[in-house]
Amino acid sequence: MTSASNGKKKRYTGTGTSHKQGVNGEEDFGNQTLPVAQLPDDFDGVPADGSVYLAMARSTSNPYAVASTSYVKPASRAEELGMPSQEWRDKFLARFVAMREALSHTSANPLPTLDVGRLPKARTTEGANKAWYRFLFRAERPAFEGEDRNGETEEAHDPQWEEEDEDGLYNDPAEAAKRRSVPLEPTPILLARFTISQILSVLTAIPYWIALRVSSQPSEDLPPSSSRPAIDPLISRWCFSLLAKLDRRLTSDEISILRVLARACIAAISLRRIELKGTERQGTDQRAESGAWIVVAIVTGVWGQSDLWMDAEEDLGRVAADENGMVS
Repeated sequence: MTSASNGKKKRYTGTGTSHKQGVNGEEDFGNQTLPVAQLPDDFDGVPADGSVYLAMARSTSNPYAVASTSYVKPASRAEELGMPSQEWRDKFLARFVAMREALSHTSANPLPTLDVGRLPKARTTEGANKAWYRFLFRAERPAFEGEDRNGETEEAHDPQWEEEDEDGLYNDPAEAAKRRSVPLEPTPILLARFTISQILSVLTAIPYWIALRVSSQPSEDLPPSSSRPAIDPLISRWCFSLLAKLDRRLTSDEISILRVLARACIAAISLRRIELKGTERQGTDQRAESGAWIVVAIVTGVWGQSDLWMDAEEDLGRVAADENGMVS
């Protein structure tokens, strides 16, 4: 009769030999009869031979083995609605705050002068609204259909922005006319002339311009309606620049001006999506909406108006629900 020990198989060592001696000099027997490979870090999941297959089987049967698949974070409700992600908001805000800090250190050297006429007064009247539009866009502000133009004040017709430069740089009438017809860009030299009151005066007027769907581009140069931005790019650049210069310490009334501005941008995004319903371009175009989202991100981040993100989610959620109803 064969002994029990003779019936056991010897452990395979991977070199074609068997262990003869154990730790205490005794013969070392085990249960492994086939070679098991070590899976490399860059293993592609396809076994090349039996030893690799056994290694795969061992790793999958081990409840403590580390899973090789990466975790994919589900999209939030805001991201499903085409709103900026929280990661984008945090990165953008950090860079914007750093830029504000850099701009707060004014240059010791005097800035060169820029002749664009006198800045309008820091008021919030209808006349000031038109004066600021004329100053920035170098054109008359359009009016809503049916709006009465007979009540315009002298302030709205103030020709101060048409003044020639004192140094005679634009003595040529054609050059002067061209200078007066080109919209102004928010350059550092020009922004240095703005007071906090004037900045708030412009930001008070801009929601009205957004509602008018004004455009700084000639009508013949406008892209198709499906590609047009939610707010005019020039307005977006002015909002970005003025908010970068605006003091962080504001009163509640001044904060309300910024909230109205952010809500106007959200409404512009909603309106754009509603107008694109049923078209080939229906959906979210991040480039067309980026200028408006940047304004919302600045107001909510710098001045702590984070509840506006919830308002945007609610508004766009209604738009999305209407779209789904139309499709079904």
